[in-house]
Amino acid sequence: MSDVAEHRQGRPLVAAGLATVLPGLGHAYLRARVRALLWVSLLAVSLWILGPDPTLSAEMVAELYGDAPDLVLFVAAIWVMNVLDAYLTANRQRQRSRAATDCPHCGKELDSELEFCHWCTARLDDR
Repeated sequence: MSDVAEHRQGRPLVAAGLATVLPGLGHAYLRARVRALLWVSLLAVSLWILGPDPTLSAEMVAELYGDAPDLVLFVAAIWVMNVLDAYLTANRQRQRSRAATDCPHCGKELDSELEFCHWCTARLDDR
């Protein structure tokens, strides 16, 4: 696989690592912007709906959520699903790019019926 094609696709572990830092960041790295926005929105809306009233003091919040860790478990579940989805999305992208043939000269996708690259016009001798 060429350097250009390798650069274009995301690496699964990098995407999962970025998703661990912040939900949606791994998807943004993979250029899956809609998915990134959906993950960030899901986290924000769940924190807004399930989160405590912002006017409460720290002691009141600890008292409210100390015995019922529902919010923490829900947010952790969202985080874990996000990391897993980023990893699987990167794997899917990698498999798709391996299935498509790329030009050895410019790295762009080739038309399988042509004997040359229609992007850089380089002749493909191995076909």
